Amino acid sequence: MRVTIICVSAVLFLSACVNLKYINDFSASAIKGVVKFETAGYSFTQICVEDCRVNKINLLDLNVSECDCKADKKADSVTLQIYRGIKGYLDGLNKLSAKKLSTFKIEPLSKSLASDDLGSLQIDKKYSGAYSAIAEIVLRATTDQYRSRKLQEYIRAGNEPTTILIEFLDFNLSSNLSGKLDIRKEQLKISYFNLIKDQSLSAYEKRRAVEEYYNHLDAVSIQKKKLGTFSKTINKIAVGHQNLSNNLGRMSAHEIREQIKQFIKDLNLINQEFTTIKNN
Repeated sequence: MRVTIICVSAVLFLSACVNLKYINDFSASAIKGVVKFETAGYSFTQICVEDCRVNKINLLDLNVSECDCKADKKADSVTLQIYRGIKGYLDGLNKLSAKKLSTFKIEPLSKSLASDDLGSLQIDKKYSGAYSAIAEIVLRATTDQYRSRKLQEYIRAGNEPTTILIEFLDFNLSSNLSGKLDIRKEQLKISYFNLIKDQSLSAYEKRRAVEEYYNHLDAVSIQKKKLGTFSKTINKIAVGHQNLSNNLGRMSAHEIREQIKQFIKDLNLINQEFTTIKNN
């Protein structure tokens, strides 16, 4: 009987360790994908400033006063904080599932996700509530002894608010920010088409204007592709996390491993796509 108990305990211990490794692999891959946000290289404020300068050039306006981009700066602040909420949760998941929990501290995560960070920013309560939930989950993880079974609770508790925050980030970037880029394309078209109709310009100057137009158009297209690829990345993370939340404790270690291996493979392909766009 004693030998049987020892063997069962050993199997359960090994299974828990294996699951921790898979979860750690999952979170590491998800973090690698979500941090592409930091290298996307575009923002609401940047678009506002660039549009403002184009308008000043068209009007031959030499007024050096700053462009009014307060609303865009606020949009960037909200977007950045929501991103930090998602990344903070994934960082917590990664560190909680690490092989040696004692080698690090995750208290800074809870501090960087203070739930009042969004207090001065007016956004839907659905999203601010999800952000606060993530902050609370990460804070609990710094004070509770989370491993194995407790980690499952962390994942299940974090699934809904993480999904909500990803939904917000995706919409704000792939719809709102991308929509502003579409407007930019139309503005460029109007601006340069008017320019080449100017009879005072030489044929050479008009050719240069057309060349500039296509260069600007290419730059906008690249930014839209980046946003589209990032959208695929975070939606893949949302689906992968949902599957992880649904299946932990219900599937065998082998099934979990295969599921996460496929997730990592899919995410790597999207990351390669992002790198290809960046290097063009």
